[in-house]
Amino acid sequence: MNKLNADSWKQVSGDQAVLLMSECGNCGKRNFPPLLYCPNCHAENPEKKEMSRIGTLYSFSRVHIKHKLYPAPYVVGYVDFPEGLRVFGQVRANAEELRIGMKVEPSVCSFGEDEEAVVAYCFVPAEKE
Repeated sequence: MNKLNADSWKQVSGDQAVLLMSECGNCGKRNFPPLLYCPNCHAENPEKKEMSRIGTLYSFSRVHIKHKLYPAPYVVGYVDFPEGLRVFGQVRANAEELRIGMKVEPSVCSFGEDEEAVVAYCFVPAEKE
């Protein structure tokens, strides 16, 4: 199974994931996904760091058009992290159970079947709010 966006997250245990960012040692700019250079001051090789494990759901939408890796409907959203970064991804929850401002966390999710199957990060409601 292929790992989608492998440089931007890692599996920490079971289905728990942590997102990775880059932070410039020169100017402090943070980026997700991690970059090889700083777009702010152009310094090379910013440090790769783990992001916070809990974020806040900024917005979400229920998508009704089928994707080649997963059936419709599904939910996507933007999540704000304490590091000042906003990350887009699939949210594994019923849209009716979601609310703006709720706490979510990165998780390992599988998409697709057979030779097209991939694993990637997604977001799930945090166990403790």
